[in-house]
Amino acid sequence: MSKEDVPSFGKSNNAPPSFFGRVPTRATWDVKRPGKRNKGKGLNFGDYHILTILCAYANNQGFTWPNAATIAELAGTDRPNVTRALSRAEKLGYIEKVSKFRSHPKWRHVMGTVWRVIYDDRLDQEELIDGMNAEDPAPVIEEDLPTVNEVAESDTGNQTSQDGEEELALALVVSRWYARAAEDATGELRLVNPRAVELALQCVTDRGLSKEQVITRAEAVLAECRKQRRSTPPHLGFLLN
Repeated sequence: MSKEDVPSFGKSNNAPPSFFGRVPTRATWDVKRPGKRNKGKGLNFGDYHILTILCAYANNQGFTWPNAATIAELAGTDRPNVTRALSRAEKLGYIEKVSKFRSHPKWRHVMGTVWRVIYDDRLDQEELIDGMNAEDPAPVIEEDLPTVNEVAESDTGNQTSQDGEEELALALVVSRWYARAAEDATGELRLVNPRAVELALQCVTDRGLSKEQVITRAEAVLAECRKQRRSTPPHLGFLLN
C-alpha cells in the first residue's frame, strides 16, 4: 500500500472521523419522501443528513459527542438548524441525551452534549456504558489526577519530590500527545485517564524512556496501525512489552 493509499481520518486531515457510520434502520425507513406512504412520519432529508453526521462519530456502543459547530460545518447549515434537527431526532426516538455540560461522570471531559444513537431500544443505557468502560475506563479531567504532592507523599522509594514532579509531568505530556496522535492516525478516541497516565509513568520510570523516545516508538506503531487498518492501542502500555 502506497502512502497515498493510506486513509486519513479526523478534522485536522479534512477527512471523515472513521471508515463508516451506523445509522438506525428505523430512521432511514421513516425518512419523509414525497409521494410515499410514510410521508410525514420521520425526518426530512436535511435533518436526516445531520443525523448521519452525528452517527459517523459514534463508538461501538452508539455514544457520540461532536459539537454542534462541527456538525453544522459538515452539513452546510447553522447551529440552530442542527439543534432543531437533533431535537426532532430525539423526539422520534432515534437518539437520546446522555450528558450535557459534564453531567455524566463518564464524559466529564466533554463540555457539550453526549448522545446515544439508539440502534436497539431494548438495550439499557447503563449496560452500554458498562460495556464501554470495559474497553476504555471513565476519563478524568486534570483536577482528578493525583497532584505532584500526593505522588511525593505516597512514594516510598528514594526519588526526591522534584524527580517525581518531573516524571509525572512528562507522563502527562506524552499521554496527552498519544491521545491526539492516535485520533489523527485513525480517528479513534484515546483518553487521558488514570490508567493511561500510570502506564506512561512506568514508561518513563521503569524503562527510562525520554519524551523523544516515547514519541518515536509510538509514531511507528501508529503508522503501522493506520497502514494495516488496525485499531490503535488504548494507551502507551504497549511500550512496556
